[in-house]
Order: sequence, then structure tokens, then C-alpha cells
Amino acid sequence: MSSKPGIAYITVTADTLVSTEPVLLYGAVILASALGGDATIYDGHDASSGRKVITLKGGATLSTPVEWPQGLYLGGGLYVDVGSSITEVQLSYETIE
Repeated sequence: MSSKPGIAYITVTADTLVSTEPVLLYGAVILASALGGDATIYDGHDASSGRKVITLKGGATLSTPVEWPQGLYLGGGLYVDVGSSITEVQLSYETIE
């Protein structure tokens, strides 16, 4: 993921509410264990009330990057549901005020 001023970077290893504020999501990278796995990104505060945006699938021991150069707008916040075979999810995003 390219570096931009004002962009926040976070690595999560469990289901996480990253932001309660609207964000522009610029990139996500998932790293799966030897079993492979997936992580789902939601526009909202959790998996039950949020809108599913994308499920990223990772192959065994591979990193899988996805980028949105102009930013993917998530007006309800940013929540990540990390699958059981995912080692980590790295995100780059910007909070919108």
C-alpha cells in the first residue's frame, strides 16, 4: 500500500471496530495461515448491523492486497471480521469529518 499524508495504518488480528466515524478505506492486506481463510469488511459498527462491503480471501501463507486508490467510502464506520485462519489484516484508511 502506498503512503499518503493523513492516512492511518492499523494491523488487526481479531474482529475489530476500527472507526465509528465515516472513513475512506484505501487498502487492505490479509495474511492467512497454512489453511487459508478470509476477512470481511463492513460499513458499520459490527457484523450484525453493518453492511457487508467485501470478503477478502487469502491463500495459504500468502499475503493478499487490495487497493482503492481514490478511497472506498464507508459512511457508517469501519468494522473488520477476521476469520479463524487469518494471521492479520492490515488496513490503510482516513477518517472523514
